[in-house]
Amino acid sequence: MKFWTNEEKGDDRIIAFSEETLYRINPRPTEMEQVLADLRANKLPERNCSGVPVHYFKAVEMENGRDNFVVRYNADSYEHFRVKDAITRNEIYQYLQDNIKYLRLETEEYTKLQAGKKPLIATNKPNIRKWFGVFIISYEKI
Repeated sequence: MKFWTNEEKGDDRIIAFSEETLYRINPRPTEMEQVLADLRANKLPERNCSGVPVHYFKAVEMENGRDNFVVRYNADSYEHFRVKDAITRNEIYQYLQDNIKYLRLETEEYTKLQAGKKPLIATNKPNIRKWFGVFIISYEKI
């Protein structure tokens, strides 16, 4: 069993990988030490724990600059695992890459311009689109 802990607010507190299953464990702060002791003894908690066997996975995606990685089950079904610490997030991603051989793994890197294009296009205010469109065109020419 391999597990990672996260202290950041909003993160999944514990992500564990055991017996071809990826678990998300979010115990109460008062239960955290007991859950960690159980995990060290290879025992999964009975509450606040959800797991998905890896044979359901179609892909694992990680975008640099985002605070999560995504596990895709099919085109419409996916789950976000929130890990703000980039080192821990990369370690989990690498571990999944090394231990799930048939899995398609993707890493996407976007510039600030690429990341902002889609939200800009989706805005309904023509003046804002026009102004940002001019900015984007002039930015690309430089």
